[in-house]
This record gives sequence, structure tokens and C-alpha cells, in this order.
Amino acid sequence: SLDLGPPTTFAPVSPVLYLAVGGEADRVAVLAGQLAVGPLARPAEHPFVAHSTLHEDAGDDLITAACASLASYRRTVGIDRLWVLHEHPHRVWTQLADFVLGPVAVRGRGGVPVAVRMSSAMAPGAAQQLLPHDMRADGSGAYGRRPGQLVHEAAVGGVVVGVCVSSGGAQGRVIDAIAVSGPRQREGVGRRLVDAVVEAAVQRGEREVRITGGQPGVDALARSLGFRGGPTPWRLMVAAAAGP
Repeated sequence: SLDLGPPTTFAPVSPVLYLAVGGEADRVAVLAGQLAVGPLARPAEHPFVAHSTLHEDAGDDLITAACASLASYRRTVGIDRLWVLHEHPHRVWTQLADFVLGPVAVRGRGGVPVAVRMSSAMAPGAAQQLLPHDMRADGSGAYGRRPGQLVHEAAVGGVVVGVCVSSGGAQGRVIDAIAVSGPRQREGVGRRLVDAVVEAAVQRGEREVRITGGQPGVDALARSLGFRGGPTPWRLMVAAAAGP
């Protein structure tokens, strides 16, 4: 939980105009330190200061005017995820991945411990790594972003071994594709991924989870998890409908 505002500046060291960040800003500093590893480890020219940039190269007049006109600006925001972006020419940014903040759920402690992480985009390389072992849920052969998309990744020992991609909204969630690496099939990884999708649907107030069958792996998985109907589609009611 962060408090934004009022505007201030790094001038005269740097002409950056930004919103001050308060609240749990110390946790942002800790996170920044934890991220300074591998390709993200860059030499720090200045001490870390959490801030929300308004203008990277503001002149003195603009800084003075902004600080005066927005002196009473305050806003509290909740930050639930971290985005990894790639900068292209002309200051164009595209998303590489996102990571939901908070503990990673570990499922199946009595057997193979599987850590399941939820995001809205698949980590780079995950689809290619798992593609040969894919169980297509919708037969489209595509992993493109869809409305309300969620991506659940299962990892064993820090290595991604399964991915489940779903999409949807208030009316229901559709499992679009499931992939489990060959060596980890028949170890319950797919079951734990679908369990995580159902849990996410309940938290979002979605009414049901659907999965299109017609393939032995998908049909057997859906049937074992209590889905009904099939094969086009299997349905699992997960939340009562809102309203009368």
C-alpha cells in the first residue's frame, strides 16, 4: 500500500519531476535490492528513492508550476504485481512477464511439492519449453493473450514443468490450454494447475470453469476433478450466481 503525492523533483541533480511515494515505501526499497541480481544488477549512481515519474526532463518553470498546482494531490494505491518490460526504440515498452506479489502456493507436500505461480502473461520461453508435451484444451494451438487471461505456472525445484492458460470473466472461466512436461506427467501437476485455476475463479466471483475435451489427457483430467458434461465442454460450477 503506497501513498502517492505531492509532486517533487530530483533537481538540481536531475530534472525529473515525480510524485513522492510514502506508506510502505520501505518494502519497495527492499524489493529493489532483491531484484539487483543477474541482468538486472546495474551500478547505482544514486541512492534508491521510490518515486512515480511524471516527467523525465522538466524545466525549472514546469517543476515550479507542477509543485504548486498539485501541492494537495494525494492518492493511496495497492500494488499487487511487478511488471518486467522491454524498452524498444522511441520509448516504446512491451511486457515480458509479470509476477504477482505474495507467497507462492506449494501444492502436494505429501507427494511431489509443486510451486504454482499466477500471472497474466507466460514467462519467456515457457511455451517453447513445454510445447512438445502440450495438451491443447481448445484445439487452437495458440497462446495469444485473451480477455481476462490468467497464466498458472507449476515448478518443481525451481524449474517450470507445467503451464495452464485460462481466460474469462464474471460468467465463467475457460481453460484454453494445459501443458505438462513429459517427465512430470502422471505426477499430478495438471491436477494442481487446474485446482489453482478453480481457486482463482472462486476468488474472482466467476460462476464456473469450463474446459474443452476430446483428447484422452484432457478428458481424464476433467473427469477426475469432478467436471461434468464433456467433451465439449466439461463444466465445473465453482460459485453461486450473483443477484436474484
